[in-house]
Amino acid sequence: MARAQGKHLMMLPMHLNGAELDVADRKIIWKDGSRLTTAQTAKPIHEITGADLLAITNHGIGWLEMGYIPQGLNEKQMEAFEAEIENWITEHEKWKTKAGHST
Repeated sequence: MARAQGKHLMMLPMHLNGAELDVADRKIIWKDGSRLTTAQTAKPIHEITGADLLAITNHGIGWLEMGYIPQGLNEKQMEAFEAEIENWITEHEKWKTKAGHST
């Protein structure tokens, strides 16, 4: 079971393929125009894969940090974008701690 969940989590970037970000509003914008939080994004992926919601959310945060590369930003815009991603990650870590999840 854990092995199957791990396989599904490794496929998370595929699920997010084509998505964009609104870092100011902390939303993932899907191809269909849906604007979802990381937690809202995790729910349909959980329904498809059966993987743990927290694990999906954590992998989604990892995608924000390492897998998503915005296009067309100059150096100053990229620095601002990266600062917003860091704030998003910090907010997620605070939520996990508050909810009693280990970091």
